[in-house]
Amino acid sequence: MSTNAAQLLLTYFERKKKSRSGFSLRGFAKSMRMSPSFVSNILNGKKTIPLARLTEIGKILELDDVSLDRLKRALIEETFQEHGIDIEKTLQSSAVEKYELAPKSQFSVLTPWYNVAIMDLSTCVQFQKDPLWIAQQLQISKYQVEQSLKFLLSQGLLKETKNGYKKVTDKIRLSLNESHQEIRGYHAQMMEKAKAELLSKTSKKSFDRREISGITIASNPKNIAKARQRLIAALHDVGEILGQGECTDLFQINTQMFSLLKSED
Repeated sequence: MSTNAAQLLLTYFERKKKSRSGFSLRGFAKSMRMSPSFVSNILNGKKTIPLARLTEIGKILELDDVSLDRLKRALIEETFQEHGIDIEKTLQSSAVEKYELAPKSQFSVLTPWYNVAIMDLSTCVQFQKDPLWIAQQLQISKYQVEQSLKFLLSQGLLKETKNGYKKVTDKIRLSLNESHQEIRGYHAQMMEKAKAELLSKTSKKSFDRREISGITIASNPKNIAKARQRLIAALHDVGEILGQGECTDLFQINTQMFSLLKSED
């Protein structure tokens, strides 16, 4: 059973309210050219979300393609179920839907790169609270770890527990619809680490523990959006596979797809 469409819409609405001061039910209703009471009934599940207005809703709530598609899937499934048709197996969900979209206010966590790494390292079974141990695992300084922990705790991304630290949100992802300086910087850092891995670790053991590959192919620009969605879904599906069972290692999964021809930005 998918997440109830009204509950999902309410989650997106509350997320927008939290990230944008001044955004309200009245403002949402005005943007939708609907009465506040009608929009309130939609959020409470008393009225059906207008399928024809989903794109407009997505723009107002600043949803990326994944979030909007998830809302559409939930709405379509509910519509079919109202008519006694079970299409749960037809609308296969992607692992990406399990990830919570990080608000723009949290993008600063991406710099430096080890902020994100420390968050996920804290979920490994052998994790130790000692900053020196963390520093040795990530090959950074103890001071860098201490500063990162202070930042992550202040931002509410980690919380201190009796035996260590706990990641507050299990799975978070970044916006897929817009280019942001912080996101570009993070990917640039990780590509440099991939380059170092490729050039310095040449043993058979290292080769068997990684996958760095690619293809060059003549492409139809009309298919870019579809290819991006498939690539994003595959990325998170692989993450789900790697995260099964007890986790004792920390991996980075990157994808790149870009034109090799001269073009205007």
